[in-house]
Amino acid sequence: MQRTRGIEAAAQLELAEGWQAIASYAYLDARITKSPALDSGVPIQGNRPTLTPTHSASFWLMRNFGDRFGLGGGVNYVGDRQANLANTVVLPEYVTADAMAWARLGKFKAQLNIRNIFDRDYIVSAHGTVGNLNMPGAPRSVMFTLRYAID
Repeated sequence: MQRTRGIEAAAQLELAEGWQAIASYAYLDARITKSPALDSGVPIQGNRPTLTPTHSASFWLMRNFGDRFGLGGGVNYVGDRQANLANTVVLPEYVTADAMAWARLGKFKAQLNIRNIFDRDYIVSAHGTVGNLNMPGAPRSVMFTLRYAID
């Protein structure tokens, strides 16, 4: 059996004209409360479940210049996580940064998103006690979207 206690909070703020901030935070106290199982000979009862960070957060700041153009950027934080139920392998915390820009011209809206701007290496998930089961996070990526509004 497993239980998770915690809190999650999110806020969206309209700041000065055209400015907007979005922030979120989660705290999770997750534990395996009852289990006869062993992981590599180690009892798992009382341990943290895998891939569940205790702390995670994000913050975005955006600026719209009327309805024609906008910019934004933010950071995402994920705390350390356990890779195995014995809690002997810890995945390190990481922070990534993203950015976006958009422009509207008539019925067209173009948007450019850049994820993981600094091309940070990080591990999204892993399983077991060996290092070759790590799943790396996505490298820097750029996405361009063009939308056309039909009235």
